[in-house]
Amino acid sequence: MSELAAETYYRIDEAGVVTTPGEAPGIERSEWSAHVSTAQTWPEMPDGKPADTAGLIAAQVEAPRIIRLPARPAPPRLRRTVTEPLQEWEGVVTWVKAEAFGARLTDLTEPGPDEEAEFGLGELSEGDRPLLEPGAVFYWTMARRVRETGQVENLSFIRFRRLPAWTRRERNEAELRAKVLSERLGLN
Repeated sequence: MSELAAETYYRIDEAGVVTTPGEAPGIERSEWSAHVSTAQTWPEMPDGKPADTAGLIAAQVEAPRIIRLPARPAPPRLRRTVTEPLQEWEGVVTWVKAEAFGARLTDLTEPGPDEEAEFGLGELSEGDRPLLEPGAVFYWTMARRVRETGQVENLSFIRFRRLPAWTRRERNEAELRAKVLSERLGLN
């Protein structure tokens, strides 16, 4: 058996003959094609040369090193702020006073009997205050918000329904339909 030790350089000539620096001392190191990275024992032929030299040498040439980095942990799942409604009502304003207003509430989450509630004017946003009058429709939502940091907030907010303003034509058509319906019902 022949053994090539680690870091043994070799050269393969045009005829496929493998030589090592010890066998050809006049050849400069820069001319050696590669080096064997680990010791390898090869079977010898009767003439004392390694068997199937080309295939075994090619298998022993150090390939480009692959550096395996430790597995990087998956990036943390980015959390985002999530607001989840817990309870919702549709309300109709029944009365308005200087500091408060009352409303009849219909539960939109779990159907049941209507409820009466009183709210302070401080519960309304500035943009909703001009809409506050008896008969105005609003939505009251109680919700839970979980921030990116995990902080939990309980929220209550009121928003008034905004309908587009009627055009003069739409008002005239509605008045005409009401007049026709009144005549049919004999309510003149």
